[in-house]
Amino acid sequence: MKWPFSFLKKKKPITLFDSLPNTDNEVESLKAGGLASLALKRLKSMITEIGPRPAGSEQSRAAARKLSEDFKIYCDDTIITTHLTSPGRYYGTFKILALASPLLIFLCWIGLPYIALVCFAYIVYAFYKEFICYNGIKTGSLFPKKDITNVHATIEPQEEVTNTIIFSAHHDSAPIFKYDQSNKTQYGLSLYLPFAVFALTGLCVLTITILESFQHKLFHFNLPSLSSLIILIIFSLFQICYVKLWSFVTETHSPGAGDNLVSSSTIVELAHYFAWKKRTNKGLKHTRLVFVSFDGEEVGLIGSKAWYDKYASTFVNPININIDAPFSESELSFLTKDANGLVELDNNLAVQLAEQAEKMGYPSKVGQIPFLGGATDATSAARHDIRATTLVGITLDKSGKEPYHTINDMPEAVSEKMIERVISILIKFVENNSEEVKTTEKKVLLLNSDTKFNLIH
Repeated sequence: MKWPFSFLKKKKPITLFDSLPNTDNEVESLKAGGLASLALKRLKSMITEIGPRPAGSEQSRAAARKLSEDFKIYCDDTIITTHLTSPGRYYGTFKILALASPLLIFLCWIGLPYIALVCFAYIVYAFYKEFICYNGIKTGSLFPKKDITNVHATIEPQEEVTNTIIFSAHHDSAPIFKYDQSNKTQYGLSLYLPFAVFALTGLCVLTITILESFQHKLFHFNLPSLSSLIILIIFSLFQICYVKLWSFVTETHSPGAGDNLVSSSTIVELAHYFAWKKRTNKGLKHTRLVFVSFDGEEVGLIGSKAWYDKYASTFVNPININIDAPFSESELSFLTKDANGLVELDNNLAVQLAEQAEKMGYPSKVGQIPFLGGATDATSAARHDIRATTLVGITLDKSGKEPYHTINDMPEAVSEKMIERVISILIKFVENNSEEVKTTEKKVLLLNSDTKFNLIH
């Protein structure tokens, strides 16, 4: 979410609510509370049994299988899909950058600055596509390929399908950085300084290319002139900073409880609820519900990209409600822009959900991810022309203490009250709006639309 700058027999449904009153208004909080408890119980069990889940790892596949088993209890159909790709290329770009910068300087030393300039331009373009746009270049990768494993399940309506609501989350966990932002000096030296040096290296290469062009030496093997020599010596000394960037992303991964396994566990309980409604002949008439947990969100949204590429065209009038990092009820928020603020999410959908939360007495915010703030899986839905938003529960600036992307992202960091509210809001939203999701009229945004989200770790 952030960038640093099955063949089991279907089980009998659990009769969780059979002893509760029949009136929805009387049991709404009890149902949400019970489901939240079950979601957290599943979360704790999976964290204990599986642990951290790097994208494409056996642990991430185990999480997908466990979620699949639970979805099968409640849903009409459950499918695990895999996509062979290179999850290491996302943060591996840091290592490529650490190697590329000295190479650019070397090319200038041997009189080939124009080749260095072409290489620099390509690296900048590739970096922009991968980290800024979250839409990497579709080329081969130097990094090993692994199976990215997604799982989704559906609950069919009682009559003809006219609408689709997709609830999504991700079950992979993020790598931990060697230094966090609380250690500002080391963080800056390890991350910001190398990127600044790389930008200046590009300026250096451009300068030498221009100088040699005027000296008519550009396309000839030659030693650098005196002026170029001074520049190259200075920038050669700067290359030592890439030692820290090389080791900035560690092999250790976060437990990923709040970011974001709890969300995957929560959508299982949403399936639990709507399966119960259908079993009591109170199911949705025309709305198909899809519940999906992605792998590979933490390495460039690669799981959701592959999933939507495969299934987006099969949905009837879809909307997507993505859940990511729901740590705290005091920070309940809905996104209107994603992917560093470059991808428009659905303003109306975000406002509808926020208004629903406010009507239920749950304070909420509406806002956007700023430039260099990161991305969520709602980006992949929006790029397939699906109305989408993401529900988050983290502070909008860096003053909060949510432990996402750290070793402390354990179940204890997640507020049970937040999960209860998430479940309540989404149940109410579906029951109140499921047959009306075709609404396209622009809603007046009465909430805090200027809020800027800082999801960068």
